[in-house]
Amino acid sequence: MWLRFFAIAIEKDVLTYRTLFTGNRSIHVSEIESARIETDFGRKFGAPQQLVIYPAREAASKPIRINTKVFSRDDLRVVFDWLGTKLLGKRRVGIVRKIEI
Repeated sequence: MWLRFFAIAIEKDVLTYRTLFTGNRSIHVSEIESARIETDFGRKFGAPQQLVIYPAREAASKPIRINTKVFSRDDLRVVFDWLGTKLLGKRRVGIVRKIEI
């Protein structure tokens, strides 16, 4: 099953994200500028909802885009707590629609 190719590991101050397509990407908490959950259904590549971790400019690396769909909410909550105040915006995943009656 392809889901086993996705993994998030947190060891002390380092987060590592593994995907089938990009392999392992790691970032130290001190290298993170910010993070946010982004939703874009017009995206040509990647999942429509992602947790994007933006490295500080000094790190000179690309953002890490985590596909939120393949992880449980409990697992994502652990990542959100680890990010702390660097996670901007709401800490929710999934699509919420207001249905008018």
